[in-house]
Amino acid sequence: MFLSDNISGNVKTNKVPWMIALFFMASHVLCDIAGSVTIFPVVHYGMYSQPMVGSNQYQSYELVVNGKVLNGSDYRIHLWENILAPLYDVDRISNTIDFHDEKNTIERVFYFLGMEELGVTLCNRMDNVPYDAHMFGQHYKKYLSGVLGITISNLKVFRLVSNYADGGYFKVQKELLVHE
Repeated sequence: MFLSDNISGNVKTNKVPWMIALFFMASHVLCDIAGSVTIFPVVHYGMYSQPMVGSNQYQSYELVVNGKVLNGSDYRIHLWENILAPLYDVDRISNTIDFHDEKNTIERVFYFLGMEELGVTLCNRMDNVPYDAHMFGQHYKKYLSGVLGITISNLKVFRLVSNYADGGYFKVQKELLVHE
């Protein structure tokens, strides 16, 4: 009897998970065709398809906290990463061209969907605010004070650009970024 119930073919399946899976796959294919946009949580192969180009220039930072130069070897790697990450991020953000290609893609998609105003609103929110050294300096001073667990009365941050030649690095440029 138990076997005859399954053989009869009256088994019902839930179609909702299959529809979600098909929608996800179709969306991924369409977005790949539309311009190689990545759909979370799938990592697109194009992110890693080009080799990294080597350079003879190296950028680093020198931090002077309360008159003392911070040395990376005095800190655990994760703590040192937390100290430097905001500096790299603010450089990266200030050097972008405000996501021009992404804005065009968003405008085309929302125009196609008939929601042009929403597309324009989203694109306007993608603009980077001009870099304000004083505002960033105040924020970074508070942030660094929390990371290091000390009170910071004086902070200087320099961007160092070094060149590699003849088996060693030598400084080419030292630029003051923050003085708080």
